[in-house]
Amino acid sequence: MISWPSFRRRKPKPIFADGLKGKGLTNRLDVPVAVMIPMVSMMYADNSQHRTEMECIQALCAESPIFQKPSRKDINAWMVEARKYIRDEGGDEKACKDAKGVLSKSLRETTYAFAVKVLFADEKVKQAEKDRAESMASWLDVDRDLASDIVRVISILRHGRDSL
Repeated sequence: MISWPSFRRRKPKPIFADGLKGKGLTNRLDVPVAVMIPMVSMMYADNSQHRTEMECIQALCAESPIFQKPSRKDINAWMVEARKYIRDEGGDEKACKDAKGVLSKSLRETTYAFAVKVLFADEKVKQAEKDRAESMASWLDVDRDLASDIVRVISILRHGRDSL
């Protein structure tokens, strides 16, 4: 028998510094950008951006309740913001660790699964991308065994119709 998780809605917690302007207060990541950072990091792991990876990110955002039915414009803005954050804040590792600080354990696991889906989107997994996926699990503090299972399952889901 499959054990299904129960889902409950959490009320957003008020943030003391909301609405204040000043150094360090406006650099806080919001959840959509924090979730987007690993996906964007994975997309650029091979130093290129493929149309299929962009389409994968668009589809993940459109289907996930994390993003609350965003428009294509919203998704593109989050991607740009994530890319800028990675570039301006010290690279992929630092950005992913910052994202980890914003996300709950379950959202970090979901975010990692999203990044792995992006990894497989162009159907060519290079060594640099494998290395990024392994590092990213550590950066996001995703259990190694779970990360391995996520990669395995998503790999299985990517088999074509002629797979034997």
